[in-house]
Amino acid sequence: MSYTIRSEAVMNVSPKKFREGGRPHRKVRLFLAADGDDSLEDVTRVEYELHPTFRHRHRVVEDPQGGFELMIWTYGYFPVRGRVHRAEGPPVECKGYVRW
Repeated sequence: MSYTIRSEAVMNVSPKKFREGGRPHRKVRLFLAADGDDSLEDVTRVEYELHPTFRHRHRVVEDPQGGFELMIWTYGYFPVRGRVHRAEGPPVECKGYVRW
């Protein structure tokens, strides 16, 4: 089983600043993609590990809708890691890159 974390900007959402003088942040959708002939059918949850600058950098998604999607606000690009839990077998490590 092989998986990749993908990202895309959320369309029709304007960038915003969270504090005066801060950088504009974009809303980004992270989601899990199965590589090759693999599928997401047996995935039960995904643990995302975001950049260390995130206050809550470890996030768990158990809803398969949208490919176990996670919405975040970010001002920069960064690598992201994940752990995919399946109905059977050990967790599978995966990674991706947050960009828009």
